[in-house]
Amino acid sequence: MSDRRKVVANKLKIIAIIPARMGSKGLKNKNILKINGKSLLEYAILNAKKSKYINFVSVSTDSKKIQFIAKKNNVNCDKLRPKIISGDRSSTSDAIKHTLKHISYKPDYIVELHPTYIFRKTKTIDNAIELLIKNKTFDSLISINEI
Repeated sequence: MSDRRKVVANKLKIIAIIPARMGSKGLKNKNILKINGKSLLEYAILNAKKSKYINFVSVSTDSKKIQFIAKKNNVNCDKLRPKIISGDRSSTSDAIKHTLKHISYKPDYIVELHPTYIFRKTKTIDNAIELLIKNKTFDSLISINEI
C-alpha cells in the first residue's frame, strides 16, 4: 500500500469485534481454553491490538468469565449480550449490532475476529484492511483458508 493510503487507513476508525459466547456444542468453554498459557480469546485480542489499523477492540459475549478476560486485557466488554442473541442459532451479525449499539465509538470499518482461529497473523488482518480500503468498490471482505 502506498504511503498516502497508509495515512488514510491510519485516520480511519476501525473496530475489531470478537464474538465469544460461552455456549459451545462441540468443545465446552472453547473460547477460554488455553493453548501455551493463553486462551483462544486472548490470541484474538492480541492480534487485534497488534494491528497497525485497528484502534478499538470490543468483545461481544454472554459470559462474565469472558467479560473478565476481555477487561483484564484492556478491551471493551461493558455490556453482556442477552441470551436471546447468544444461542446456537443466533447470528454473529446480531452480536455485532448489539456491540455497536452499546458503545459510543462509531467506526468506519468493522473487523470481525473469531477466537477459534489462533493461527491468524496480524499481518493478514492488516493486509485485508489495506485491500478493503484500496478497493473503493468493495463494501466487505472475508478471508477463507483451505483446510
